[in-house]
Amino acid sequence: MSPRDYTEAELVEAYLIANGMTGDESSSWANDELLGLVWQNPERAWPIICMIVERKPPKWILGILGAGPLEDLLRAHGSRFIDRIEEFALQNELFRCDVLACVYPIACHPERVADRVRAVYHLESERPKTQEQEAQQGGAANRDNAGCCPQDL
Repeated sequence: MSPRDYTEAELVEAYLIANGMTGDESSSWANDELLGLVWQNPERAWPIICMIVERKPPKWILGILGAGPLEDLLRAHGSRFIDRIEEFALQNELFRCDVLACVYPIACHPERVADRVRAVYHLESERPKTQEQEAQQGGAANRDNAGCCPQDL
């Protein structure tokens, strides 16, 4: 398949393959293609990013997605996409905790976009926890941890 001759689903599959799900390097074109879409056709790139997250790949792939295509999307088109990113983060904990957590906020432009990325990331720590959630997370000792992700922004 030519890198330009694909469906969104085929690009998602190729991206997952290229980033280690099967060890097959024949799909390496998908990385460049998604990054190209981020810069040249962000309206097409955004749903593809969401589709990759919805496939629930391993965390390292989600981290690559956050530190690469999503961070570039925020750098180039942050004001245009921050509302959609916030909405998806509120609906999808995997996106918030494993993809958005890997975005370096200082790379986001303008600065208010970076502030909004930080706010969404830290949202989990600001929500009141149910007794069940506290029990699952180790009780009151974890209330001081920022965000739902292992590292802090």
